[in-house]
Amino acid sequence: MLGGTHDGVNPYGIGGIVVANSKNVVFDGVELRNIGKGSQGYDGVGFDFEGGTDASNVTLRNAVIDGIDGAGIMIFDNGGVGGTDGAHVDGATIRNFGRSPGNSSGGIKFFPNTRSTGTIQNVTVDRGDAQVPFLEGSADGFTLTNMTYLPEALKAEFVALDTATSGDWRSRFGREGYKLEKLEAKLPAYAVLSETSGASPVVLQEATSDRRALTNAQGTARSAAALVSQDKGGTLAYDLDLKDGLTHRIAFYMADWNREGMKQSVTVEDEAGHALIEPRTIENFGDGVYYVFDAAGHVVVKVTGAADSKATVSGLFFGGAKATPIMTVGKAAAKPDIDGEIGAGEWTGAEPIDMSDETQVAQGDGALIGATETDLTGTVRLMWDSFGLYLAGTVRDNEYFNPYGQGDPLNNNDVIQLTVDPMNRKTSGTGDAYIFDFVPTSGSDQSGPAAWYEHWKWGGADYRAGVKVAGKKTADGYSLEAFLPWSALRKNGESFTPGPNMKLGLGVMIGDFRANGQLKGILTNFGQGENTIGDASSYRTALLTERATASANVSQGKPVIASSNNAPSSDPAMAADGDEATAWVAANGDLPQFLQVDLGRSYHLSRIEQLYLTNDPWKYTLEGSNDGTDWTMLADRSDNAVQGPSFADDVAGSYRYVRVNMIAGWGNWATMKEFKVLTDESLLISAAYAIDESARTIAGVRHGEAVDTFLSRLASVNAEIGLFRADGTTPVAGGTVEDGMKLILQSTKGQEPVVYTVNVDSPFTISTSFKVGHNGHPAGLAPGELLTGMLQATNNGAAAQTVTLVTALYDDSGEDGALVNFSYRTQTLAAGETSTLTAGFKLPNAVAGFKAKLFVVSGSDFLAPTGILSEPAVLAGE
Repeated sequence: MLGGTHDGVNPYGIGGIVVANSKNVVFDGVELRNIGKGSQGYDGVGFDFEGGTDASNVTLRNAVIDGIDGAGIMIFDNGGVGGTDGAHVDGATIRNFGRSPGNSSGGIKFFPNTRSTGTIQNVTVDRGDAQVPFLEGSADGFTLTNMTYLPEALKAEFVALDTATSGDWRSRFGREGYKLEKLEAKLPAYAVLSETSGASPVVLQEATSDRRALTNAQGTARSAAALVSQDKGGTLAYDLDLKDGLTHRIAFYMADWNREGMKQSVTVEDEAGHALIEPRTIENFGDGVYYVFDAAGHVVVKVTGAADSKATVSGLFFGGAKATPIMTVGKAAAKPDIDGEIGAGEWTGAEPIDMSDETQVAQGDGALIGATETDLTGTVRLMWDSFGLYLAGTVRDNEYFNPYGQGDPLNNNDVIQLTVDPMNRKTSGTGDAYIFDFVPTSGSDQSGPAAWYEHWKWGGADYRAGVKVAGKKTADGYSLEAFLPWSALRKNGESFTPGPNMKLGLGVMIGDFRANGQLKGILTNFGQGENTIGDASSYRTALLTERATASANVSQGKPVIASSNNAPSSDPAMAADGDEATAWVAANGDLPQFLQVDLGRSYHLSRIEQLYLTNDPWKYTLEGSNDGTDWTMLADRSDNAVQGPSFADDVAGSYRYVRVNMIAGWGNWATMKEFKVLTDESLLISAAYAIDESARTIAGVRHGEAVDTFLSRLASVNAEIGLFRADGTTPVAGGTVEDGMKLILQSTKGQEPVVYTVNVDSPFTISTSFKVGHNGHPAGLAPGELLTGMLQATNNGAAAQTVTLVTALYDDSGEDGALVNFSYRTQTLAAGETSTLTAGFKLPNAVAGFKAKLFVVSGSDFLAPTGILSEPAVLAGE
């Protein structure tokens, strides 16, 4: 029994009292105050049931835990070694917790609670005004009784009926958890769900492409199913106990799948049946509708059918949209000229950001502010180098409004805006953020020069910022280029070194105004449906990379043949070498001539671009084939009268072979500087990893490789890259790459997502063996001889790692025997290093029935290893 008051910081920053590998211990009357997480930034909890190999019956009673950086109480499984069998709390007051959390912030944290059991009773958890959870993690294995949570958390507020999202829930809901009827469920740890209607889910349509049907958690397939009440006028009741006390967004999806004219109402009540949200009628929902509300505490949701209608629910979702994917900003191969002329060669290192209602708002990443729909579209490109950020924007807009000039705030113009948090601190508000306005022209008659303005730090267009912009009006909108030096992002003394893998917060916006100055809408690529311009925490994370940007041109470098060739100065391959300084030339002036490229496999084609040496009005046809024999017409320009030297044709269909037949010109010889075949498929390209397109795997990823490094070595075409945990739904924003993670290409061209499984190399390549005396290949143990366990290990990881070899001897008692002796050896190996470790001891004079085992683990503590690297090797006695 221990008692007293303790005030301070555990040297390791884990907790005030940490109880590990202990049993039959009672802590009575303990007061823990002002517990910090320490310089290591660890948990900083009050009382830690750390668990262990034989931890059991640890009791905390009559405790006061007050002033804690992390959780008040944490129940842990000791890094995988084992939890506490019988962790008991009887009487405790927990307050002022979660002040500056490391890995925990709740009043009681179950982390991860896969091996602990026990009881928690007579506990008051008082969080005051702090928005931290009462309970954190899953309480499975524990009985909680007589719990008091202060202040009382009970809330329910209606938000909206969402009729736009249909079955594409991943773009708007379910970040914290979901339940898809007849498909799958992943409830958040804070939620306890009970369905009290007695109804059973039914499948309405298997494997459908109908957008009303919910997608699976990976977004790769759809199926229509629903929980349907047994009778007309029946009720589906969902008892939702949100135990953490925080407010969560919840959405119920309902669809009148067969369009039968179903009608139902939704009510949200407390446990006693008092309405928290009055009944709301749901009708005309053949296209699907989400009933969206915010709730905290214990609520009951009732969906009741009209007198002539059954009630139906297809899915339940917790939390908002999934986190927006990381943006990648490629390094410029050469500094672009800021002249307003967006040359393709200058911006080859920049991935296009497609700005439209369809791609940014409907997919859930961005927002449309001040409007419900817009016809505004645009493309923005970003690059970087050691000097700063570069922006190129092309906007298609049928009305143009830009009356203001240099020195004026420009956010009330047709404008491209860039929000930047150079330190990526993700703090709310504008304290860490800049917002730059760029317009292509200025003045009441739009004849003035391009202009810029910064709102929050420079407060104008200060020449000292070094910002440059140039632009012009076009037939269907405008285009502009801008340069933002790094020094312009250090106005408040920000300290950063631009380079690969640097992260910063970025947001792109396009403002759209009518010619009379009336706002039509502001389109953003951040905010997830909300106006968060003034909230730097909502900006997209952008990763600076040095990777070469992949191209949708799938003909470059592929085998090319031609009807003739003017050797040796010409070669058909020159038409697909990516170099406009070289060209294929026919052997003579005879026509027709053809040029044919083998793409290596069938691609879904979108466009074919040609660049000739001469500006003849070439008459030509384009054809596609999958066997090189049977050809399909892709484009017939046999009557073309438009002069060259460049031609572009939108095409469709999937083909391996593509050829152009040059029929006639002005009499010049047939030539081709570049023949580009473009695809709209989602492509993943990397020189660092082995990508298997048939198996959809990425191999060759080193153990311990940083996520940022991994993503910087990948390039995508026609898609955004998202990295998720093995469940395919939980976004990964940092840390190291883990085996089984999912990399998902979200198409920017309307194609289905492509999912790859990441295969991470094992941390070590190992080989083990025994030696008994001088015998390197022993058949068994020998009395009195020296037993040596040997390990050859190679570190396959991206950084130094520690490996431990344990040689152990067990007698013949019991099922597994009792430990008689052991020896171990630990060594840290640099990345790629190979070493041999040995550990051993002299065997006793009697070893009949004994067994020797070799264990290989990662880390230096073999009692709490970070990983088990192999099954034990066994050598038996006589």
